[in-house]
Amino acid sequence: AFGTGTVTLTVKVNGDALNDADLTITNTATAQVGNESSTSEEVDITVYNPSLDVEKEVINIDEAPFELGDEIDYTVTVTNNGNVTLEDIAFEDDHLDEQAMTNLPEGASLVNGQIVIEELGVGNNITFDYTYTVTSADILEGKVTNTATATADDPTDPSKPDITDTDTTETDLDEVKATFTVEKTSNVTD
Repeated sequence: AFGTGTVTLTVKVNGDALNDADLTITNTATAQVGNESSTSEEVDITVYNPSLDVEKEVINIDEAPFELGDEIDYTVTVTNNGNVTLEDIAFEDDHLDEQAMTNLPEGASLVNGQIVIEELGVGNNITFDYTYTVTSADILEGKVTNTATATADDPTDPSKPDITDTDTTETDLDEVKATFTVEKTSNVTD
């Protein structure tokens, strides 16, 4: 008499294989009893690898070093470089002002004071362009440090850590050369 059975096999995919945006594993199972003909079943399993890439750059870097009141032009590109669509991606940049937040690219919106990228398909990107004006605090620091971050929930398992990427630029500013003169006068009386 022949019975039935179940075999469970767990495969862990790691290393370089996770960097393949189109990672598919073909699983073939074959069963044969004695001299009877074998039965084969094949199943393709897609391994999802959600990933984001943030690239930030200063467009007018050739005008550096910047001075008080100068404008620094930034462009930030957020790309879905994984193999699964990402939704509701939070975008943060510590130098976005109110004007830039109201002048968002198509596909991004302001939700409860935070910029949200509605959806990025595999290989798609969205670009933010804006201007920042150098302040006296920046001059005292000697540079403008600017960080952009994109964060999304893992669509394959919300209990996993968020998918996130960050990029930072540092732009040198013109040195402040303060000079002062001390003039001493005295009034001597006898």
